[in-house]
Amino acid sequence: MHIANMMTAEQRAALGSVVGNSAALEQLIDLCLVLFLGLTTQDLVVLVGERTLGPKIELVREIGTKKFRSARKQSHFKAIMDRIASLNGERNAAVHGTWQPVGGFTFLYLAFEFGNNPTSPVEAIKTRRGKEQKILGARLQRLSEEISEAEDALREFVNKNWIRPRAIQSNRAKQRRQR
Repeated sequence: MHIANMMTAEQRAALGSVVGNSAALEQLIDLCLVLFLGLTTQDLVVLVGERTLGPKIELVREIGTKKFRSARKQSHFKAIMDRIASLNGERNAAVHGTWQPVGGFTFLYLAFEFGNNPTSPVEAIKTRRGKEQKILGARLQRLSEEISEAEDALREFVNKNWIRPRAIQSNRAKQRRQR
């Protein structure tokens, strides 16, 4: 079934936004791996290969939690990564799930709505390892926004607690060498 026959234009645009914001988040996750492990981008390709976003999130969560020394920073970092992992589960359902009218296809839906300016609520269903996950079409715009907000939170945290301290430390060492 063609998705345009079930979803409104706004829902299709929101789904595209989910994909775009997820791609930006994945780039940040890759950058975190490069920073935390001191890798080159070529090393990163060897390390993660064709891994999907989910395993990369888990890897960043495990490595990052160990990199931050204070319990407060570890807890904050883990909370951000847990939120990202949860949102990624919803993203997986939205992007890789099967879209259908809520409750499934009925003869009434097929006869009167399918392809005719859809008005029935839709959902995506994805089953993995026997666990079913659903996401409503009405949730897509907010999901996109939440992915973007989570990316901002991770970027801000890493900038404040990883990049800036190392930049300051590097600058101080450079100034000492110049004396």
